Amino acid sequence: MCRLLQRIAQTLQELRDARNCLERDALDKFATINIDKYAHGLNNNSPGIALYPGIEQWDKTMSTPESWLDFTIRLAWNNTNEALAQRIQQTTDMKNRMQAELSRLTQELADQEKHRQALQKALGDKCPPLKVAHTRLERRTHRPCMELCRDNAMIRLQGEVLDLYGSIDQLKQKLAAVEATIAALLSRKNRMEDELQIKTNSLLIDRERVLGARRAFPITSVVTKCQ
Repeated sequence: MCRLLQRIAQTLQELRDARNCLERDALDKFATINIDKYAHGLNNNSPGIALYPGIEQWDKTMSTPESWLDFTIRLAWNNTNEALAQRIQQTTDMKNRMQAELSRLTQELADQEKHRQALQKALGDKCPPLKVAHTRLERRTHRPCMELCRDNAMIRLQGEVLDLYGSIDQLKQKLAAVEATIAALLSRKNRMEDELQIKTNSLLIDRERVLGARRAFPITSVVTKCQ
């Protein structure tokens, strides 16, 4: 990943230089358009016309139509490469943020799963004492005749059962809430994994296939075809 970021940073710097070159070329073209418009609009009655001896022999041109076309295509090509590199950088940044969020979600899922297991164990731990309390109450129902008394022991056993029921209900509610949270986190994690795969595929296409191919693009052949 570090090597990839270094490559992208280097490419961005190269394309920033190309952008500066494009901006200078655009200024030159606007100046040329204004000059050609002025020259095209001249006539015999135009003010400012004059004789310039030897002007017909002056030739300090910087390019030919062929080299001018090649230069213009190269600039446009570099401009497209710069846009692609910027898009790659944006996609890479988004992918890194998504990977960090995915790691956080994975950790949160692990924590919630531990919480669920603890609640399930707590529920299981309530079963033996509940069975004991139930069995004690049931056995005491077999006391004969007047001995079948609603005494303090019976009242406390009934209270113990009610307390256990209350604890079990609370644990079940907490368990349901945790399971709902886990389901929501899993759904979000699955969506993020799908989105991350899309970002990875986009980077593969833009960086390796599109931008990689354009670096070796045969501009000269395109210029030849345009002629």
